[in-house]
Amino acid sequence: MASRELAVAAAAGTAQGEDWLRAARRARLLSWISLAWMGAEGAIAVTAGVLAGSIALIGFGIDSAIEGFASLVIVWRFTGRRLASEAAEQRAQRLVAVQGRIAAAAERAGRDPSEVQLVVVTKGHPVSRLQALLESDQRRLGENRVEEALPKIDALGELPGLTWHLVGPLQSRKVPLVGDRFELLHAVDRLKVARLLDARSAEIGRRQAILLEWNVSGEPTKAGWRVEEGQAGEGEE
Repeated sequence: MASRELAVAAAAGTAQGEDWLRAARRARLLSWISLAWMGAEGAIAVTAGVLAGSIALIGFGIDSAIEGFASLVIVWRFTGRRLASEAAEQRAQRLVAVQGRIAAAAERAGRDPSEVQLVVVTKGHPVSRLQALLESDQRRLGENRVEEALPKIDALGELPGLTWHLVGPLQSRKVPLVGDRFELLHAVDRLKVARLLDARSAEIGRRQAILLEWNVSGEPTKAGWRVEEGQAGEGEE
């Protein structure tokens, strides 16, 4: 029986004159069964359980209120654990798929796959979700914006093997914020920024690794070093 049918059955039983409290208990029981055996569809039965439980809370006083609250807490905790487990499994599957694509591409290019480093871009994700990456042994994290990256870097601290990459463009006015926080800057697109980084590196006594962003199309609206000129524009940001 599908979870939707279980929910309808619980409501129908109440309509036929069953005791309200028995109907509530029945709906909650069916909710647990649905969650255990039917995955996401069990949410429909959970809704029925919450509704019937609420009716019992109103009509049967404090004893039913305690029972109903405890039941809903159990359902909530069970659902959370199940969803977390499913999410972890999906992340692991995606990681294996990406690593397989990297290995295949490296082999086509005649390279050793172990030479290729995977950087997981965490733009837009809170620190709480990054912990799952660390548990998956992913220690190279990338951010698109300096101001979003710095709070995450501070929150996670200096964990063994943890490195940060700035994958987005760097504005000249934000060069002082970089400091020694990033292992690699992926998109230095102008000579002005490169010179500021050089000066900053001299100040703090640390050589900053960078990658240059090239404008291979030659489009004037695109950022990057111009291939035909071998230099980048000096325009203000």
